[in-house]
Amino acid sequence: MKPVREPMGAAQKLAAAAVLLILFGSAIAYLGARDYGDGVDGGTHYGIALELARLGTWPLPPSSPFYWVAYYPPGAHFLAVVAGAFTGSTLHGLFILTAISVVVFYLVVADLMRSPSPLKTIACFLVFIAVAYRFWKFRFLAGNEMIINFFFGQFVGNAALMAGLYVAYRSIELSFRRWLVVSAILTHLVGWIYPLSAIELAFTLAILRGAPMADLRYDIKRRCIEIVVSGIVLGAAAIIHPAITIMVGISANDGGIAIANRTILVVIAGAAVVIPIFFYRFMGTGSVRAGALFALSLGALGPCVGLGLLHLAGLGGSLYAVKKSGFLLGTVACIMLSILIVELTAKIVQLRAEWFKGLHLAPISGLQTMVSSCLFVAIVVACIFQGRNSEPVSRLIAFDHDVRQLLAQETSDRLYGTTLLLNSSATPHVNFLIGYPLLRQAVAAGNQESLFFAPRSPNLNGLKFVIINAAETNRYERRCVMGSTERLAVITPDCLTPKPQ
Repeated sequence: MKPVREPMGAAQKLAAAAVLLILFGSAIAYLGARDYGDGVDGGTHYGIALELARLGTWPLPPSSPFYWVAYYPPGAHFLAVVAGAFTGSTLHGLFILTAISVVVFYLVVADLMRSPSPLKTIACFLVFIAVAYRFWKFRFLAGNEMIINFFFGQFVGNAALMAGLYVAYRSIELSFRRWLVVSAILTHLVGWIYPLSAIELAFTLAILRGAPMADLRYDIKRRCIEIVVSGIVLGAAAIIHPAITIMVGISANDGGIAIANRTILVVIAGAAVVIPIFFYRFMGTGSVRAGALFALSLGALGPCVGLGLLHLAGLGGSLYAVKKSGFLLGTVACIMLSILIVELTAKIVQLRAEWFKGLHLAPISGLQTMVSSCLFVAIVVACIFQGRNSEPVSRLIAFDHDVRQLLAQETSDRLYGTTLLLNSSATPHVNFLIGYPLLRQAVAAGNQESLFFAPRSPNLNGLKFVIINAAETNRYERRCVMGSTERLAVITPDCLTPKPQ
């Protein structure tokens, strides 16, 4: 008789909670303390968060300098403001929420990879870790959204998608009506973070409800009806949404992204090969987790292929948007690949041998599951983020404080919208991350790149003031300095050329 795992007792539940707290605390200390981004995305998302906190309304009104992204989904930024309230810095809140999202995402990945066999589960973990390490340089696994680029809303949205999927497949035994209500609420909530993630979740859950890994002959009529009804209801929950407005613009955006064209093509082609093989292997097993993973793969593949076809046909979309959808698809494909490698290996070495049966059927406690999952998450995170260029968040917060201090001593709003932050002791990325939102530049971020990313010959574009390092004021004539603090000074643009020595 197959042993049944006993439920956790109070002591084990307390220990499991402690393990989770240690994992989240470590992630916040490790990931939440570093900025792996570059370019303009971080400044835009920080600005949205600041405007939501300052104005307390959404969509942002025309008076906001960030009106150009007035309808950007506010969920992730609101959560960042809440997280920042505990640390005293909204900027820090962005990175704390990023760290939490990484942990949530990969905890669900760990659960999806669980097998009735503890040995197979551990083997899947190890293979995925090896895959993550091997593909480190290609930057397509989840988490890379926050490296070089800073796709904050999308990554938090994908973490919410994974959390929603977890709740949905864990509650699959509910009656169809109850399950559909829960799933519709989850889908709509994810839409407030990132509508594309909500659409992917809706598609995923509709397929999941059809029990894709059950025997195809089993109650096929009911399953088909539930798929159709789920698709209509969940699709409506995702699409009939106030935050969907900006998604058209996002899908047509064609910005920079740290994934090569060849990489995304290989990811899509690889997924197209792995998905049917995975379905064939688990078809008829009735595995809920395998069904959830299969449904997720189709939910992730759809936007990649759909946006790609629209782009090729000249009907909208962009290669940039296709690549952004590739993070989730690439991760799911690697999960499937890891499971298939373990299944094939198990068959080759004949793991059903008599001497192995006891180990194969040995139950694993809830605490052991939690510990192994947390170790898996910690190692995967290290594989993805180790060796990446980053900036200490503590330094960013200190710089942010310095700029705020300079603004606080002003008796008018003369610096807002008219000033460039060009501190030579900070990188162009940091100058943009802090200066763009705090100084309330009233144009789209992409139009500001020439200001911040050409520090040797900046295009001042009619700006009236420049903020520099206070230690450099002695290089300029006295008339140039319009105000200063201990660390920063305001000068006029015509004085950017230092006085003769």
